[in-house]
Amino acid sequence: MSCTKSYSIAHVDFSVTCKDETFGKKVMGAFERHFFLKNNASAADCHHLNLDFYANLPPCDLPGDVRTLFDSPHLRVLRNGTSCYLVGEASLFHLELDKGLGTGYLDSTFWDGPPKYQQESLMLSLLWLFHRHGLFAVHGNALVKKRVAVLIAGDSGCGKSTTALGLIHQGWHYLSDDITL
Repeated sequence: MSCTKSYSIAHVDFSVTCKDETFGKKVMGAFERHFFLKNNASAADCHHLNLDFYANLPPCDLPGDVRTLFDSPHLRVLRNGTSCYLVGEASLFHLELDKGLGTGYLDSTFWDGPPKYQQESLMLSLLWLFHRHGLFAVHGNALVKKRVAVLIAGDSGCGKSTTALGLIHQGWHYLSDDITL
C-alpha cells in the first residue's frame, strides 16, 4: 500500500510518495527529522513538486551525455539537459527539473550510513527542484534581531558558526544553520 505526505518549505509545497508503507515511514521520518517538517494537510491538492521513492536501486545506466557538476566521496551530481542525477553508493535520485519531479531509489544500506549523508542526499534533491521556484541555497548561517537579519556566508572553516554563536550571546536569534534558502 502506498503512502503520501505533503510538506511546505518557503511557500513551496511538495509531496513525498512511497509505494510501500513501511518504507514510506522511513523516508518521511527522515524528511521530518532532518528538516523539522510537519505534514501539511492544507497543501494536499496544490503541489509544486513531487518526489517518489522506491526501496531499491534500479538496474539502470545513466545517459551518455551527462556531465559531472560535483563529485565528493559520498555523492556525485550529474546533469544533462533538464535532468539532474544525484548518485551515491546506496542511492540514486533522478530529478526532472523542468517538471518539478524527483524519483529517489534508496538501497537498504542507505539507512545504515551516517545521518548527515542521508540529510545531504535528501536536501540536495529538494534544492535542485526548488530552483524553478526562485529558491537557492546559500552556504551560511542566518540570524535576526529587532527585525534586522544577517546572513553569514562563506567557505567551510571560515568562522561562520563561531561568529553566529557570538551574535547569539549578544541577543540575536538563529534562523538557520549551514544552508539558508
